[in-house]
Amino acid sequence: MFKNFGYCLIFLFQLGWSQKTEENLVFLANFYTNQQNWEQLEKLEYRILASNNADLFSTLGKLYYSKNDLKKAEKYFKQSYQINKNREIDLEYFFTLYLQGYVQEANFLRKKLSTANLNYTNIHFPQKTMNYLALEGGIKVIEDKNLGGNLNYGSLMMGLNLTSQTTLDIGGNYISQKINQGDLKQQEAHLGAFINIKNYFQINPAIHFTQATYNGISDNTNYEGKSNFYNGSLSISKRIRNFTISPNIGYIFGKNEINYTFDQSITQKAFQYGLGLHYKLKLSQNLYWTISPSFYQINQNNRTISKDENSEDETSEDIKGQAIAINTTFYYKKFILGFDYLKKDNNLFSLYHAKYFYNFPGEIKYNLSSTLGYQINSNFNLYITAQKEQNIRTYDNLSFNYNNYFLTLIYKF
Repeated sequence: MFKNFGYCLIFLFQLGWSQKTEENLVFLANFYTNQQNWEQLEKLEYRILASNNADLFSTLGKLYYSKNDLKKAEKYFKQSYQINKNREIDLEYFFTLYLQGYVQEANFLRKKLSTANLNYTNIHFPQKTMNYLALEGGIKVIEDKNLGGNLNYGSLMMGLNLTSQTTLDIGGNYISQKINQGDLKQQEAHLGAFINIKNYFQINPAIHFTQATYNGISDNTNYEGKSNFYNGSLSISKRIRNFTISPNIGYIFGKNEINYTFDQSITQKAFQYGLGLHYKLKLSQNLYWTISPSFYQINQNNRTISKDENSEDETSEDIKGQAIAINTTFYYKKFILGFDYLKKDNNLFSLYHAKYFYNFPGEIKYNLSSTLGYQINSNFNLYITAQKEQNIRTYDNLSFNYNNYFLTLIYKF
């Protein structure tokens, strides 16, 4: 009854104004929105698009949110707040970002929600201190057993929500291998931050430390060595609907000391810069596809000092190179299928915001991997990865070919 009465009012209202003003349009749009009469609201879309009214674009956002067209809803909500940055954030705008997986961007909007809506999100979508915990382990099976044994690998990573705008990635990797009648042990530590700022910009600084010790026998002579590497990187990302662009820079400093029939110290410095892209596309109701190509330029200097009982020699070499990486992933319901490819020149190089340091025990020339993942439940994801890899060791140009297998378990809080 009341709904029919409302339609009578709107009919009389339209009849009284032959000239449709913006106030009239706002009244109509809000009325249809409150009545959830999306069919009538959709008929006003072209008139709303010709306006410059924040409230009108907000009603279009709610219209497409009701249709589960989250991309269009996000577009119109964003336009609404570009017109009037002082208005309160619609709760549907928060959900539009949250349901697309842009949780950190959604959290960034909390401070502009009304008190009632903020209380609602804090109860039903609380910000948790711990974001995820990832445990990964694997084996790199070497093809030529004369070069050494298989490489064992383990990694522990965690994500922390520091504030509504900042998350941290903290973790470490461990590698061990029998090689040349000796041992190689390597430890890595990583710290990265993701800081959301206005207009879908994100800043990602990261630091990484790698330490390796190794020993063995070559030509019936014992040798031992140690290496320390430090890596810092910075990227700035901008998301434009489905598309993200990420220019980045990085600096690597390392020292490798070898005690053999002579003593050798190699100091390496590398500056890398590049551009990463990311695109996400909804192919069907349950199928999504992403692709992330990136390209890097690397400028490196190697300074080598060699000593024996009678002499000391010092050389310096400048090396330029490139690296190309491509990742593509399909998401279907609870299943994930991904492919990765990396090819690089014989330079120091760090990828994925410095989480992994692609250098020891050798210099990776390329790797190709495929990953199958499954969402066990709302918290647990399991991934199995198979990878082909070729390394070329810097100091003797020895080639290592590996077949790698990794198992990853991620718990999302």
